[in-house]
Order: sequence, then structure tokens, then C-alpha cells
Amino acid sequence: MASETTNTSSKRRKTEQGVATCLADLPIGILEHTASFLAPPSRALFAVALTNENNNPPSGNYSSSIAGTDWDTLDFGEIEKRLAQRLSDDDISDILMHINAIDRLKRLRLTNCTKISGICLEPLRGSTMIEQIDLSLVGDGKSPVFTEYPRRSIDLDPPISCELVLPILDSIIEREGRCALKHLQFPHKWRRDRSTDSEFHAFILRYHQMRENRDTVRCLHCNEDLPEDGNRWISINYDGVGVKDYGTHSFICYQCTKHYCYDCIDEDGIKNLVCCHQCQRDYCTECVEFQVCWNDHWTCEHCSKECNKCNQTLCWGCDVPYECSYCDVAYCPDCNNGFQLNSAQTFNCCGICNKFCCNSCRLRVWKEGGSEHCIGCINLLPHEAALLEHSTKRLQEEIEELKNEGTSQKTPHKRLVCTMASETTNTSIKRRKTEQGVAACLSDDLPIGILEHTASFLAPPSRALFAVALTNENNLTNENYSSIAGNDWDSLDFGEIEKELAAKLSDDDLSGILQHIDAVNKVKKLKLTNCTNITGVGLEPLRGSTIIEQIDLSLVGDGEDPTLLDPDPPISCELVLPILDSIIASEGCSLKHLHFPYMWRKDRSTDTDFHAFILRYNEMRENRETVTCLNFNCDQNLPVNGNEWIGTRDNCAHGLHNWTCYQCFKYYCEFCHEDDDGEKMLDYCQKCQRDYCRECVKVKECDLCSDMWYCEHCFEECNECHKNICSGCMKHYCSACSYCDAVYCKECNPNVGFVKFCEECDKSCCNLCRFRIYQEGGSDGCAECIRLLPHEAALIEQLRILQDEVGHLKNEVSELKLENKELKGEQNL
Repeated sequence: MASETTNTSSKRRKTEQGVATCLADLPIGILEHTASFLAPPSRALFAVALTNENNNPPSGNYSSSIAGTDWDTLDFGEIEKRLAQRLSDDDISDILMHINAIDRLKRLRLTNCTKISGICLEPLRGSTMIEQIDLSLVGDGKSPVFTEYPRRSIDLDPPISCELVLPILDSIIEREGRCALKHLQFPHKWRRDRSTDSEFHAFILRYHQMRENRDTVRCLHCNEDLPEDGNRWISINYDGVGVKDYGTHSFICYQCTKHYCYDCIDEDGIKNLVCCHQCQRDYCTECVEFQVCWNDHWTCEHCSKECNKCNQTLCWGCDVPYECSYCDVAYCPDCNNGFQLNSAQTFNCCGICNKFCCNSCRLRVWKEGGSEHCIGCINLLPHEAALLEHSTKRLQEEIEELKNEGTSQKTPHKRLVCTMASETTNTSIKRRKTEQGVAACLSDDLPIGILEHTASFLAPPSRALFAVALTNENNLTNENYSSIAGNDWDSLDFGEIEKELAAKLSDDDLSGILQHIDAVNKVKKLKLTNCTNITGVGLEPLRGSTIIEQIDLSLVGDGEDPTLLDPDPPISCELVLPILDSIIASEGCSLKHLHFPYMWRKDRSTDTDFHAFILRYNEMRENRETVTCLNFNCDQNLPVNGNEWIGTRDNCAHGLHNWTCYQCFKYYCEFCHEDDDGEKMLDYCQKCQRDYCRECVKVKECDLCSDMWYCEHCFEECNECHKNICSGCMKHYCSACSYCDAVYCKECNPNVGFVKFCEECDKSCCNLCRFRIYQEGGSDGCAECIRLLPHEAALIEQLRILQDEVGHLKNEVSELKLENKELKGEQNL
């Protein structure tokens, strides 16, 4: 024990001295050999970790030999995706400085670095070596465009910023006669805004001018000057058709950076340069092979997939979802629809875990216990007999475990008594610490590093509450604890924590969080989702903020109807409006969007404080700079036709914000379409009562009644025919399982026979959930539910016998434990 204590103390001292110093004690040969097994980005990070606090190598060539010298290319796609997603601007900046990227690096690909803002590229400022920079943040075979299948795209807009990156790129292209830059690929979020007065558009023009001033570039096949036919090196045209989109580089291969025109054809009749429909990259046919998918789109070898039945080429840019998340088997729509419903090959998408899976893999995962917490996957399993058989096996295994436990209880051991005494002592110590106060215990006894690591696993609101709990009684924040709360507080959404926890938060809790994170100078978006216990005085720390852009006081989250809050929450106009007045009265006010509680909006009289505030807000917006519609073929000033930013008329739009997307704050007319027959640029969801632009959230009409328009968060979807269903149709024409939320429309449910209503227990339930509940004993008292079970009687009877045996064995084990306890007491005497 003394030896173990000494070793522990030694380890603690080394840890406190820093990992880098500890590693620096190892021979350089061992470190070089270790680094040789790492991917280039990881190798550079390893070398950075060995530098001292001043970011200088400990000695001479010490760390340069570890990082290596071959740095023509730096691709973060060579490391694990999860690791790349965690890298910050400081991490990448340290790597670029450590490898002297300004004088060495020719190709930089920030694959999966979705956490960076772009300031990390500062070490490349003025580089004359760099030839290619890929800022799309996606790797081979991935689409940079957001789709409804998140495993093949970027889920949310990354924080990478034009304002931070473009000055660095300008410093590179301004090196006349020395700039080597040939290829740029930009994030899709930059390319979505196609307005000609943006900074991004101006940079494209400067880049094109730089390329024009350099030596003439010719096609390597036909020797024609490039770019041809009045085109530009980076496209600024968008016609809504085809795959060459605004802001994409042209006339150059992404892989080898050779130049070709798009009209040249090789000896086999294939174009020399082809653009992939999914990843939106140009490749020459010498580097990458192309195929035509089932929907007549050209796809590169990284993005294409073959149907396992008919061998047709599939392109994920065509929104074909029939690939299993586990076995990677894929089928085209025709082949998948040709399988029977209960076939092992049939694919279905689970609405809970959002995974596409074939039936055979779903059953395998369920048997291994991987889907125990995903009711949606269990409900999609069509193999009822297989489920029963597997349940029988699980009960038999439980019986064996109980028998083994019963055997072990028959031989008490002195070690067990010692263990129990030790556990009792530890429990007493923990109880005393709890009585001294949790906050004092954590702050006094635990190193700051452990607290920071613990906080990193919490949702932002919970992380802030954790940091607040570590402050002293006078609410004076210790400087060390600011690192626990973190500094990234652009957005604070209480919908990220459990609904029950948010509903318990008081005004003091909310005020403590806002004060601790310095919300008046940091928070841009505030959403009080599910905070139904507050009066509004907790918003006092935001008084006079010039940073805040959005405040959502509706108290409901995505997919929820604000009119259904019952009872009315205590949030008060008298307490909140003075705080909002202080914000809109501030010079430099940034407020763009307000969403009010429904209880305020349903009183439409013109003599209320709420109505007077709306008039003041509208006047403030009118006095700010003119806002125009962002649609490329519309330049109307907003608001139009005598309307207002927040409605004051006596109708359902009273108190609702207009002309602004709830998610991205972009401005559009409510009448603008992408084209004559296209979708509206901005549409209104009749359930959550929010406006969304079509780039952020799709708003569709109900497929059953065609009267209601809901956003994708608010629609229910039939598990069989995948029709969109509104709340009214859900109530009158559909069947939903009370346990797993599976939904079937009136046409599909009789055919599938899944959801049935039990008149005795007054619940609707699908067959699989009914059987699961029966196994757990939840349907013992409901004879009607048991009668509705469609399973084989013999298997059910066998399950009953096994369950009885399990109960008998549990009682026997309990008796043996009691007997053991008495024997231990006699030994102590």
C-alpha cells in the first residue's frame, strides 16, 4: 500500500508538471518512432504538444524531426472525423505555424473541421507556395449541400466566416507575379447567398482579375485559352439548372490541378473534365472514373454506389436513401420497392435514430441489444416469430444467471464482509462531504482540469448552471471557473436540456446564467424553450444589449404548438417589455427577430402595453438602414405593401414577426418564388407559427387534407407511405402507437395491421409494442390486449412458463441473500 501511495504521488507530480514536459524526458528516437505511425495532421499535433509554453521547440531540430519535413499537402480527412470536428482555430493555427506552412504547404484541405471560424488560416497570410485551399469542410464522397439525410452531409452551417477568411485569401492573391494559387473550394453556406453586393462576390471578381493578369492558361487537350466563352474561373452565374453552381471553381481538376475545357473529348468519347453531381468537384478522367447514375447524373467513383440487385449506379445526390447503415448494402428505388414488406432485404428509415437499415441487420442489432433504447427500430421489425424466439432465449439466459447467482450466495466469504465494511466507510465519507456543500466540495477538492473535462460533456445551459454552482455566496465568479462555462455563447437555447429540467428553472437560475456568461456582450440568440416557470425578470442582465439579434419568448421548441400551453405560463409583459425597450432604444441595436408568448398575442386590443411596444419596435426598424429582399430577382424594400415588421392588425398574425427567417434571419418577401413554378422563398408554418426560408426548413402542405402548411419539424409522417400529416388529420384520420409513436394513415393501417385500439385499457398500440409490454408484465391485467396479440399460442405459453420460473428463482436468490446476511452476523460475533 505504501508503494502504491508513493507511485500515485509521483504520477500526480508529473501530471502537474505538464504532459509535454513528461514526454520531453523520453529519448528523441522513441518519439520519432511513435510519430511515424501517426497520420500527418496527428503527427503535427503531437509535435506541437511537445513544444514549451512559448510554442518554441525545446531544442534545435527536436520537434521538427518529429513533425517531419514533407508538407506539400495537409488534409485533415486523414484523421478520424470526430477528432477533426473537435479541432479549434488555435489547434490548426499551431499546426500551420509549427510546420512553417507559409513556405512549405501547397495543398490545404480542412476536411471535417466544422468547428473553426477561419482565423486559424492567419499563418498562411501572404503565402506564395499555396496552390489549393479547400474550405468546403467535406471529404471524398460527401455532399457539401445540406440534405435530409444527415449522414451524407453537414448537418448545420459551420461557423467558418467570410469576414475572417477573405482578408487572408486577399493577401495571397495580391502577391503579384508570385501567387501560385490555382484552386479554391468554398463552403456551401457562402455560396448560398448569390447577391452581387456581398463581400464573397467581390472577392470572386478580384480572384478572377488576378488569374487574368497571370500568364495565359490553355486547355491541355485542345490548346484553347481558358476560361472560354466569357466564363470565369469561379462561377458567378446561376440558372437553377445543372451542377455547376455559383461560387464553384471551373476548368481545373480538383486532384491534379490540370486545366481542361468542358467541351474536349478523349479517345473513348468521354469528356476530359467532368463535374460530379454530388461533391460538386471537377475531376479529369485520368484521375477519377465517372459513371452515369440511374437518374442520368454524372458521379465520380467516390460518390457512386452500385445496386446490389440490378448493378445500376446510384448517386446520393439524387436523394436515394436505400443503403444500409450497417452492412452498406444498397438498392435502387425500383429494386427496394420490389421486395415484400417482410423481406430481409427491405429498407426502412427509423424516425427516432434516423438510420436506414435493412430488416436482417435491424434484427441482428436488436438481438445484440443495440436497439434496446430505440423503440422506432423495434417497431419496424416484421419478424414476429423471430422476436418471440429471441425473447425465449433471453429468458433462458436470465434463468442461468440467476441459478449461478444462487449458487454463489450459498458460500459466504470473509472478503465479502470486508468489502461491505469498506463500502459502508466510503458511504459515510461521501455523506459528510455532501453535508459540507456540493459546490465547496467540488471547488476545493477537485483540480480545475477535472471540472473543465466534466463540463465539456454537458449541454450549454447545463454547463453554465454547473459553472454558476461553483461560484461563491456573493455570486462573484472565480477567474478559474470562466473556463468551465466556456466562451462560445453566440446562442443559448434551453431546448438543449431535458424538458422537465427547463420547466423547473426559476428567474434566479436564468439571471445567474446570463450574468455568469456575460450575456449582454456575448449572446446573439436566446431561446427560452420550455422555461414555463419564469416571470421574465430573469432577463434583466440583457438590459441595453447591442449584441442580441433574436429573443424567442414563445417557451416552445421545434414542432410544438404555442397555443397548447396549458396553463398559461407566468411570463409577464410588465417585467419583460421594459427590458426589451432598453434594447431597442440602444444605439447600435442589433435585434432582428422577436417571438412572443401566445398568451400575449391573443389579446389584440390596441390599448395594451404589448401593442404599444410593437409600435415602438416597428418604428425602430423603420429608422434603421433600409432592408431589401435577398431573392436574386427581387429588390423590394421591406416591409412591403404598407405592412409592418411585427403585425398589429386584428387577425391571427397579430404579434408575429414578418419578412424574416426564424433560423438564419435572412430577409425575403412573402410573395417571392425561386422561379415561376418554384417554392416560396419564405413560408409560414401554421403549427409553430414561424417563418422559414426554403434553404433552412422546408414548409409543405398536408398530403391528406391539403389545407394546412407545416414545417418539417411539425409534420408527422406515415411509417408506411411516408405522407406528411397535419395535427387535424392525425386526430381524425390516423392511428398512432401510444408507446413508440409509430403513425399510420387510414389507408395504410388496415393493410399493415399494426396499430389497434384496446377498448379495455383505452390505448392504441402496435403489435410489437403490445408484445413487448406483455413480456414485461404490463398487460397482465388487460385481457383484451392479450387477445389482440397475433403471435403463436405455443410460444406465448412457453414464455409464461419461463417468466414464472424467473420469478421463482428470484425469490430463491432473495432468501439465500438473507441467509448469508445472518451467517455474516454470526461470524462477526
